[in-house]
Amino acid sequence: MFNKFYRKGVSLLEALIAMFLLGMITMIYFNSTTTFIDSQQTLIKFDRKEQVAELILQGVMEYTKQNATLYGTIESDGEQTMNGTTDTINVTIDQPGILPANMVLPKVGDIFVISGIKGRYTISSVTGNVNARIKTTKPISAGTVQDNASIVVIGF
Repeated sequence: MFNKFYRKGVSLLEALIAMFLLGMITMIYFNSTTTFIDSQQTLIKFDRKEQVAELILQGVMEYTKQNATLYGTIESDGEQTMNGTTDTINVTIDQPGILPANMVLPKVGDIFVISGIKGRYTISSVTGNVNARIKTTKPISAGTVQDNASIVVIGF
């Protein structure tokens, strides 16, 4: 009589439901872990490519510092704060022995890098000559460009 009220063990249906729930939880956990690891590996691969590109550009900058460039010396004109949406930078161009009217300015499509600011930028327009304003095709990364910061143009 006591056995009517107290059953020992679990039924087959209860065991199957418990196994199904535990299996689903395990599958979701492993699936999310695999997705996370895959996304991190993709991010690392992309970051490595960015790092290699930055190293190449740094090498080019060091090389161009040693050799006179077609455009002379280009430096930022005053301290400028970039907020990540700005696409222009004020520069001074110095080409010793050349009159301002005869200066060779960077051309549309040339790529340049700014000392102290991450990234490389493509020129969309240049206005002025000695005190010039360079407009880029994409916004310049957020940061502060120091006064007389070196700007290296890679002419194509």
